[in-house]
Amino acid sequence: RLRADRALYRGTDDEGRPFSLTAGEAVQKSSGEGILRMKNLAAQLLLSDGPAQLVAPSGEYELATDQVTVPDAVRFTASDGYAVQLSGVTVDLRQRLVTGGGGVSGTVPAGSFSANRLEADLDARTIALIGKAVALIPMLSHEYVMLLNETGSGYVTNSCRWNRLLLEDGIGFRLYPILRLGVRPLVPERAAARGCV
Repeated sequence: RLRADRALYRGTDDEGRPFSLTAGEAVQKSSGEGILRMKNLAAQLLLSDGPAQLVAPSGEYELATDQVTVPDAVRFTASDGYAVQLSGVTVDLRQRLVTGGGGVSGTVPAGSFSANRLEADLDARTIALIGKAVALIPMLSHEYVMLLNETGSGYVTNSCRWNRLLLEDGIGFRLYPILRLGVRPLVPERAAARGCV
């Protein structure tokens, strides 16, 4: 049995970039087990556009795979304004992948979101929200091109209406295309006048 206070582990990801994992307390039951049980843990990551940090009250670090499993809440913050809180989390430090199955909420530079589950590539800044995902479509389309099934959610119709009202009140904004997947043809000029493309 091995126990350490203020433990520090350093490694590199699949692209050779450094990461570090610190814990206020770390316990390994046996060398054969290869799992560190940690309290007050923090992971420092170097992403393509700056540093990021993951913080959690407790978790288990599997030495062989460089994966951290956290049953409680995890907070992820990045230097460019991304902040996410999620639970039931697995973090792959080598590949910079995060999955959270216990609920998620967060903010990106364009606004906020929530969902039952999240799958994220931290480096690519891609986030998949799964199950009761709530995010304002104009907020997301400020940053991304979006493709939505127009019959899959009332958000599409409401977002088009909100965009139109903002434009009528003289509030201009830049959006990437909001593409609607429908069963009938959509005339771009008519859709753009309604605040959607």
